[in-house]
Amino acid sequence: ATPPLEMWLAEMQAFVKASAKVDGLAPMDQDAKRRQDSVDRWVGIVRDMGATSKLFVTVAEEKGDLAGVVADVLATRAEATLRSRAWPIGQYVKWCRDGKVEPYPFTEKRCYEYLKHLADSKKAASRAACFVKAAKFAHFLFGAEGAQAAVQSQRAVGATWRSTVKTKIRYFGRSPFT
Repeated sequence: ATPPLEMWLAEMQAFVKASAKVDGLAPMDQDAKRRQDSVDRWVGIVRDMGATSKLFVTVAEEKGDLAGVVADVLATRAEATLRSRAWPIGQYVKWCRDGKVEPYPFTEKRCYEYLKHLADSKKAASRAACFVKAAKFAHFLFGAEGAQAAVQSQRAVGATWRSTVKTKIRYFGRSPFT
């Protein structure tokens, strides 16, 4: 015997309702939380840049709310973009602090050394290009001092290219063309 349609429909609705919540949040709430987490990460980055960020200086002079201003600046950007631009800055800051140097202001020499480090490492080939995009993003939106010039120098461009085209994955076995 086939169960009544109402029973099947109620079962499906319960399944959809249960699967729609992750960590106790509905999908729209999850999206809002992820966006807020990304904005908060950028607030931390801008605060860390301090006086080397034009936006930070402006907000400080006006005695404004940094979190609110950063949220307004990032309002037109997708949450995925915010995440994909924040993690390379975080990796760069970690690398600088591990080497006991200040990450800000961005300098051509330090950015070149970081990009060279990425090119020589076994890290993903895309990391250098992601860092360059993130530095330009920080310069354009937050006025990060030196960021654009640092990643546009010829040696930084070359290190980024070398990192991107370098074969970082070792292939084992015979060539598929033999």
